[in-house]
Amino acid sequence: MKAMVLAAGLGTRLRPLTYEMPKPMVPVLNRPIMEHILELVRRHGFTELIANLSYLPEQLRERFGDGSAHGVSLEWRFEEELLGTAGGVRNVREFFGEDTFLVMAADALTDIDLGALWRRTKRTTGSRRWR
Repeated sequence: MKAMVLAAGLGTRLRPLTYEMPKPMVPVLNRPIMEHILELVRRHGFTELIANLSYLPEQLRERFGDGSAHGVSLEWRFEEELLGTAGGVRNVREFFGEDTFLVMAADALTDIDLGALWRRTKRTTGSRRWR
């Protein structure tokens, strides 16, 4: 299953922490928030991921690389200018094709049951396509 991790934001509300690190790299329990998100999505069967980035992108690429250390395949898409949530997703639409997909914020620490969410979404949307 495919997912997108939104990681391009500037993290202005977390300043001064984000002056020298992108928001997804802010540590929680001594690990970047994005690491928690990657483990969550993998646990629930999402193994093909794409993430957008913009602010201090090298830190994210260096830390997470191709995602293999976290049991996922991770692609990156750089945004020269921030596209916003919907713009970031639209920018990678070819990655998803016609499949249903998940979008997670790289800075939203949660333990939501993504499997249950996924099953409910599939059950309630039926054959309708989201565009």
